[in-house]
Amino acid sequence: MGLFSNLFSKQACSLCNTEVGALNRTKLKDGLYICKTCKKDTSAFFKAENYTLNQVQKHIEYMEKQDELYDKEFSSLPKDKIDRIVHLGSYGIAFADDIAMFEIITPETSKRSHKELFRYDQIKDFEVYGKENINTQSGGKKYSETGIRILMNCANDISNISSSKDAKKFMHPYACEFIIPVSRNVDSKDGGLAKHHLNRIFGRPEETLVGSIKEKFTGTKHQQTGGKAAKEAASALGSLIKGDKEKAKEKLNSAIETGLEYATENRSKYTKIADKVEKDFMGETFREFLEK
Repeated sequence: MGLFSNLFSKQACSLCNTEVGALNRTKLKDGLYICKTCKKDTSAFFKAENYTLNQVQKHIEYMEKQDELYDKEFSSLPKDKIDRIVHLGSYGIAFADDIAMFEIITPETSKRSHKELFRYDQIKDFEVYGKENINTQSGGKKYSETGIRILMNCANDISNISSSKDAKKFMHPYACEFIIPVSRNVDSKDGGLAKHHLNRIFGRPEETLVGSIKEKFTGTKHQQTGGKAAKEAASALGSLIKGDKEKAKEKLNSAIETGLEYATENRSKYTKIADKVEKDFMGETFREFLEK
């Protein structure tokens, strides 16, 4: 009887004090509850049941700031500055290279009260996935679903526990991966247009016919960055030999910066862009906001 009485009894939401039944509430890590309405103030990628009430309150404050950032810095961009890619009607991603941030679009994110953005430098990797169809013998296609999986540097990833303090600066506080289905019931894996844009962001080889032909002559963006770093370093050495120490220092700093972009697949460049956007918006980065 105790189990059923707890299941059907009402509990007060610790945020708004509304009494709700089991189907309209979430139990938090510290045993308290929040209602379905208040949960809409959290991210679709935030597992409230794994956090305490204080942590949930801090997260909601974070989401309110994210929503303001979205309106001020993302929504205000010209349409041609946002590459919005939507698959299967309701799944997709919107890239904003000018601010080095992106939005994930899913049926769940559309139900939330606040919009949120994610940073390019928080992306660890990405890959095309395919869920094999169990009905291939009866004429079904090879994959029941295929799309793009974006893996994030995430504070909740157990493999990151021993990461250095510097590495943790680039981790997202709770989002570990995003799954964006592109097509269903097909015979080949497909990462869609999102894969092409991600390749461009990180300077990886083009997969379009025109892009791959061009890269035969110019090299990939990643290779071009490496070549630029080498030329700048050589130029710095040349200036030093000529006795122009100031010019040599300037060129060496440029070579170091370009070399860092090469080593991090452009992430260092995107860190500067995203940090500036966040600091211009609220005087600090979101990382610093969460550390307070």
